[in-house]
Amino acid sequence: MSLRRFAAVAGTITLVAAAAMAWSLPSGAATAQVDIRDNQFVAADITITAGDTVTWTESGSGTHSVTADDASFDSSPACPGTCLGNGSVFSHMFASPGTYRYYCHIHGGPDGQGMSGTVTVVTAATTTTTAPTTTTPGGTTAPVTVAPMSAASASPAVSATAALTG
Repeated sequence: MSLRRFAAVAGTITLVAAAAMAWSLPSGAATAQVDIRDNQFVAADITITAGDTVTWTESGSGTHSVTADDASFDSSPACPGTCLGNGSVFSHMFASPGTYRYYCHIHGGPDGQGMSGTVTVVTAATTTTTAPTTTTPGGTTAPVTVAPMSAASASPAVSATAALTG
């Protein structure tokens, strides 16, 4: 393969990957902040929308972890050997609605023991717009409904129905 052809293929792959990543992100995704200090999570219990990210920032002098009860995320799997220290940041994007409990390996435990918290993820609100019904000269009616993208969907939902009369 020539260098020119390789560069063209690599460029195309890069553009396709970038477009796919941008398309897959829910519009309006936000980041919620949780501060880790003095053996506590500040804003320990938060509610976010599916597709949002939570960022935990260690601002105290101790070492900690952010570990999900269900093992779906863990900032420091080797903690207490290697943990989050002052200035460390850990982020996790929550794609699905549900309740996610988390804790510090050193100062807490599963099921809300000690240093722990909860992220509650709710479904993104969607709005549906219905276009007026149109009648064609042959007596066909065709209402068209278009729903905007939601956090759970990577593309807008479109449905059309037609009813023949006469």
